[in-house]
Amino acid sequence: MALRDDATPQMDLFGLPSAAQARQKMLSRKFYRAGEYLAAIELTLNGADVSFASEGLPYDLIAEIGSQFLKVQVKTASSPSYRGQYVFASGVMYAHGHKRRYRPEEVDLFAFVAMDMRRCIFIAGTEIKLGLRLRPESFRVPDVAQLSLSRFLRKSR
Repeated sequence: MALRDDATPQMDLFGLPSAAQARQKMLSRKFYRAGEYLAAIELTLNGADVSFASEGLPYDLIAEIGSQFLKVQVKTASSPSYRGQYVFASGVMYAHGHKRRYRPEEVDLFAFVAMDMRRCIFIAGTEIKLGLRLRPESFRVPDVAQLSLSRFLRKSR
């Protein structure tokens, strides 16, 4: 099979994605999973019992803090991309190949992870619109995960 220079996915003889594409997809999954682990660590260090949600749900983690059960959606960015800011597609999910908005009852809390800094910020699901841009300085605030989670918990009481 001849290689093409355009953006058309390369297929093998059986019509399956090439080995390079399969590897890239696997690495992408691991990258996003690492963001989920980082958010889970921050939640755990701040007193939550955390479980990973099943695939296909609109949230990634379930966190129990006190008597509250929270559905947590994790969004991960590798590095600042737009005008030096982290860009997160926070208001939409991809399910079964389709893109749709989150409904208010689906997510209680978003965890935004800056993977290059290994830092996390928590924001209430009700405060999120379709997209979110955060400056790197936001992630550099000392104890930003703890502060943002405490802010959420105070408001949700």
